[in-house]
Amino acid sequence: MKNEQEEHLMFNQKPETNETGYKTLITDIQNKLNGMDSETQSHYLKETFESYFVYEVQTRDSGNKLYKRNYEVVDGKIEFADEIAEVQMKVDYVAMEEHLPYPIGPEKSEDEKLKHREYEQDPKEQISTSKPPMFDPNEKEVQK
Repeated sequence: MKNEQEEHLMFNQKPETNETGYKTLITDIQNKLNGMDSETQSHYLKETFESYFVYEVQTRDSGNKLYKRNYEVVDGKIEFADEIAEVQMKVDYVAMEEHLPYPIGPEKSEDEKLKHREYEQDPKEQISTSKPPMFDPNEKEVQK
């Protein structure tokens, strides 16, 4: 059980300062970028991270370019760093083949996929690609 002094400290503490949320950061960064717009170019926020953001500059004459710029929040206001780096977007979707029972792709037939699974299994439990034995209820032995 807490003593009176601990309870007093717990209930009489000053509230912590709220940090700026990402939604507010995104809005504030875009608003500041809007202030950089002119008749020939527009600025659009693409991604926001903890210490930097990526934005696109669309110009009439030279097309679109992406830039990365650091920022920090000072007294609740966004401050952009002076340094700007031109960047390019790179998206890479890589198959996680180690989790698949067979390689991806239409080039593999069902028989090849089945054979691949056979090699991964325990030899005692290999899948047979031959037809199952026929069962005739009138015969005592199974036909192969």
